[in-house]
This record gives sequence, structure tokens and C-alpha cells, in this order.
Amino acid sequence: MNTPVSFYQHHGILPGVHKVDDLRSHFSQREALFRQLGIVPRLLRDARILDIGPGGGYYALYNLAQRPRAYVVLDRNARAIEHLKQTIAPVLHPETVLTFRCADLLEMAVDDTFDLVICEAVIAWQQEQPETFLERVSAFVAPGGVLLITCMDSASWLFEMLRRLAGRLITGHALALDARLALLEPVFAPHLHTLAAGNRLPAQWVMTNLLVPLVGGPLSMGTAIATLADDFVPLGSAPHFLTDWSWYKRYAAGSGEYWREARTQYHRNLHNLLDQRRLHPPNPEEANLELLAACDWACRHIQAYETDPDVAHVREAREAVARIADLVRVYDPEVGAVLCAFGRALDDHAKAGAFLFPDGFAPLFGRTQQHLSFVRRVDAG
Repeated sequence: MNTPVSFYQHHGILPGVHKVDDLRSHFSQREALFRQLGIVPRLLRDARILDIGPGGGYYALYNLAQRPRAYVVLDRNARAIEHLKQTIAPVLHPETVLTFRCADLLEMAVDDTFDLVICEAVIAWQQEQPETFLERVSAFVAPGGVLLITCMDSASWLFEMLRRLAGRLITGHALALDARLALLEPVFAPHLHTLAAGNRLPAQWVMTNLLVPLVGGPLSMGTAIATLADDFVPLGSAPHFLTDWSWYKRYAAGSGEYWREARTQYHRNLHNLLDQRRLHPPNPEEANLELLAACDWACRHIQAYETDPDVAHVREAREAVARIADLVRVYDPEVGAVLCAFGRALDDHAKAGAFLFPDGFAPLFGRTQQHLSFVRRVDAG
């Protein structure tokens, strides 16, 4: 199977490479993220941390600068580990015990647990069974420790998936990787330039977001919360949407009330993941679940089309986009209209063989990746 890891290894690509020209600014961004997640810098000092799949190591820079007692890097890509060793050298404190393990998490015994386990950009559309992988990751968290993960659902990733579909229609299925990259970089560079805080080079972004193969499926925040409900309590999120005005004494140990409330809030706000430029009031839960189902429908067929060039998948995606447009127009007529125009662009391609993005599509990016943190209950098994 052509997995992201095998793809990176086969083509000699380093995942997760970012431009970090200003380390102070980078640290400020990471500290702000961790603060939203309820993880203040002092919690990392003297902590035992497991970092799963850190890629080029740019996110690990901040973690190591806080001087943890022990830091274990786990990655299946040996080349990424070698690159990471060079990346983190300037911030490594001599008292931090640093360990590298090139291994598959699913094949490892849980022979140790950690105060903080970090798993960013490794689960959604990266693992055959995302929920099973998440459960395995969580087993390495010590009682009272913290788990930090990222999630992506089909709503937050919708516009990237539509770009993947357009990219396939533009290049076809037969071109070599380098030729596809050369064709697509000038197409999508103007899209990427609409993002004010972007730190990715266009070629690297196209490779990572549009050309790396997808496996498995999404991992939504709602699914992650439910998957971990027996042993973990939600701590924080970015974007921050967890708000609870209930009295703390209401939550009896193991009652599950808090995680159910957290999942409900995710369902009511997930439409805000579709377009990172906008913030709308909460929607009825039923309406957003219908929107998520339509996005699942579109993403499932786009993913299938990448390995099976049957135009039936494109037709299914086209129908799903029409349904999404109808649902989005209720609360955001402008974005709904652009989705309708994208559907017409698919129709034009089916008739004439050329694909052109509609006006207004370039700046449409979702809140693609969301962070969630959890605390493992001290009475967890």
C-alpha cells in the first residue's frame, strides 16, 4: 500500500519542513497554541515527553527549549530523524535526556508512560484505522498526564480535497510526480499567497497537501472525544470552542457528562471549520451533522478517484458539492455561491476537458487542522 510514510521514503522527501526565520516568533506562536490547550510552559519543564512523528522537528524546537527532563522522539522515517537531530541541536539543554526510536508505534509494547504525549499531523488520513491508532497513542499517557493530538474532519479539509480533485483533473493520473508538481505549483501558488500567516513554500505545500497519498480517513474532534471518553477528559482545543458554565461538582467521576457536552459543542460549531476567514454563530446540531455527512460523501469519492480513475467518483463528488452548497448558503450565501460555481466548473470539465477555478475560490481554506488536549484520569485503567 502506498502510505504517506512509504511515499516520503520512496521519494526522499522530508515531511513537515517549515520556514522558521524568526525563532522568537515561532516560539511565541507555539506558546499561544499550548496556552489555548491548557499547557503552560512550566508544565514542560522537567517533564517526560513522547513526541510521535515530529517530522522535520520544527515544532519540537519549542518543546525542547522548555528543558524537559526526558524527550523521546518516535518516527518511522529514519531520514526525518536524522534531519531532526540537526534542527533541534541549537535549543537542546544538556540535562535533557534525548532518545530517538525509529519504529512503528503499533508494533511497540507499552513499556513506559509519559507526562505529555504529542501526536501532531499523524492520525487523520495518515493511518488505516485512525481511531485504533489514537487509542494506541493514548496508552502511552501516564495517569494525570496530558495528551495533545491534531484532528481533521471532512468539513475542515473540504477545500483542500476539492483542490486535490482539481489537481487530478488538471494533470490526469499518468504523469510522474515531478511533472505533476511542476504543473500544479503555479496553479496553486496564488491560492497559498492569500494566507496571511502561511510559512510554507508553494512547492512544499503542493507536495504535502495535494500529492502525498491519503490512507484511512478523517479523525474529527467529535470522534476523538468519544474514542477517549472512558479514560480521558477534554482539557482544551484550538480553535478554542470548549465552554462550560456548569458547576464543577456536577461532574461525578466517570459520569461522561463533560465529554458529551464537549462533543455537542463541536457538532454545533463545526461549520466554522469550513472557512478560516469567517466566524458564524453556532448552528443546530442536526444541520451541522448533515453538513458533515455531505462533506464525508465528497471527500470519500475524491479520495477514491485518486487511485481509481472512474469518472463515477467525480460525479458523486459533484452531487455532494451541490448538497454542501445548499447547506452552506443558509448561513453564508457567498461561500455557498462559490461552491455552486465549483460544481459548474466540474460540469465544464466533463464537457470540454479543461478545469478552471471559479472566481472567489482561491482564498477558501478551512481551519484544516485542529488541536485537542486531554488529561488522563488518575483512576483510568
